[in-house]
Amino acid sequence: MGLPLSTTKVPADRSIQEIIKFLDEVGFEQTAQVRDRDDKVVFGHWRGLNFQWKINTKKVVDALLDESGETIKNWIRYGDKRGNKHIDEINRKAERIAWRVIRDQVRATVISIKYGIMEPLHGFAGYLMIEDPNGNRMDMASLLTQAASQGTLNSPDMIRPALTIDSGKK
Repeated sequence: MGLPLSTTKVPADRSIQEIIKFLDEVGFEQTAQVRDRDDKVVFGHWRGLNFQWKINTKKVVDALLDESGETIKNWIRYGDKRGNKHIDEINRKAERIAWRVIRDQVRATVISIKYGIMEPLHGFAGYLMIEDPNGNRMDMASLLTQAASQGTLNSPDMIRPALTIDSGKK
C-alpha cells in the first residue's frame, strides 16, 4: 500500500482555494493566498486574531523518495538527468499532497465547528500567529514545539497574540 493521497492530481492552488472557502464558512475574514518568497501561504483573520497555514514539503519529499525504486534513487544519488526530472516531479507531487492534507484537516475542523463540536480557536489554535518574547513571529504550534523542547513551556512570558498581520515584525 502506498502513501495516503500519493496519487492525488488535485493542484495545490485548488486545495488552497477550497481551504479559503471553508474558512470563510465559519467566519474567517480577509482570507487570502499570498506568496512568502517561493512558498504559498494562506492567511485568515478571525475575531482580531491572525492565522497562517503554510506547508513544509521536505518530509513529504523524503517519504516519496523512500517509496521510489532503487533505480530512481541511484539516478538521483549519481546526478543522472532522469533523477533530476524525478526530483522535480516529486517536489510538485509533495506540494499537491501537503496542501490536500491541510485542506482535509481544515474541512474536518470546519465540519466540527458547524456541528458545535468545537470552536474555531480550538480547531485552529496551532495556526494562530503569535510573537515570542523576542518579537519573533511564528505559528502557535511551532512556538509550543520549540518551548517544549527547551523546557520553557510553562514560562509566563512565553506568548502574546500577534494582533495584526502588518505589525512590521518578522
